[in-house]
Amino acid sequence: SSAQASAPNSVNTPDTLHARRTAQIRGTTSLLSLLALSLAAYLVFTTMAVAAQERRREFATLLALGEPPRRLMARFLSEAAAMGLAGAAIGIPLGYLVGSVLAGQTPDYIENAYGFSIETHPPAWVPFVALYAAVSTAVTGAFIPALSVMRSAPVEGLRGDAPAATRKR
Repeated sequence: SSAQASAPNSVNTPDTLHARRTAQIRGTTSLLSLLALSLAAYLVFTTMAVAAQERRREFATLLALGEPPRRLMARFLSEAAAMGLAGAAIGIPLGYLVGSVLAGQTPDYIENAYGFSIETHPPAWVPFVALYAAVSTAVTGAFIPALSVMRSAPVEGLRGDAPAATRKR
């Protein structure tokens, strides 16, 4: 209606257009970041599930010898946290490098059309958030495999697979 068109909030000034475009870009990059973290959590989950399965006999032996399940779980989750730290140690500098390269390749006509220039100077807190995200994603992805190992009886892990010749048919 005409009342809405004349409202001060609906005026399309260059500043409002710039703010709207910036919000769209931030929303898109946030969604892509969430997708990347979800993929990372899934990859850590599958990696740690395989590691837990391969080490089931080791874990069962430790539990049978009296290792408290919480300590064993903490050890397993610590390994996942170390994987997250290693990933962050590689990923953060690589992310800065790739971001700088990609920002430098943005065509001038895009920057001119949208009225902004791309700078690769993120705030100082970004590496800390990335480090936290990497470690927490790794630990979260490893939690379910760790829990499944801790909930199984040590006898199951010690038994293992019987050789093919001795299996019942």
